[in-house]
Amino acid sequence: MNIIYEMHQDFCAFLAEKVLQQLEKGSDPQKIRRIIESELCVGYGLYRHEFNSEQIINSIMKWWENN
Repeated sequence: MNIIYEMHQDFCAFLAEKVLQQLEKGSDPQKIRRIIESELCVGYGLYRHEFNSEQIINSIMKWWENN
């Protein structure tokens, strides 16, 4: 999933790996949300208003439940 189209592919892979690890552990959506927000803000330098974490989480959880 491309969260932001200009995002570097290595960063996307890193973020996806962290999220997948949490999903496999059975982490709740709020914990995954904190990971995404933290990585996008601290690791990539975005502000929270530049992405919709709720929409990202909903998409991830739907994907995880359907696969």
